[in-house]
Amino acid sequence: MVNQLEEYKWKLRIIFIAPEFQGKGIAQKAIRLMEDIHLDITEWVLETPHDLFVNHHIYEKAGYIRTNEITPVNEKLALVHYRKRDYRSAYIMNHVQRTLSSKSLMILLIQ
Repeated sequence: MVNQLEEYKWKLRIIFIAPEFQGKGIAQKAIRLMEDIHLDITEWVLETPHDLFVNHHIYEKAGYIRTNEITPVNEKLALVHYRKRDYRSAYIMNHVQRTLSSKSLMILLIQ
């Protein structure tokens, strides 16, 4: 479902929801869960077919922004690119690091 491109940049690969379960918010929940599991990631990228407008809607609703990048695959198919910068993750990681640093400093001072 995801793979790492850089230390804090990951790519969302593919989400397939069986037709009988589509339209029930499952894709949104899967994306949110994936982002919550990987709180240390500050940038997400993905590609989706240019003509699957339902996908565009799902990703945009989840906060992804369409970039100007388009990758032609063949005469009939091109992939459009989306990106999401998750500053919530960066904030949480910074807070955790500061908290750990403060506690480490307090332990050193006590000793």
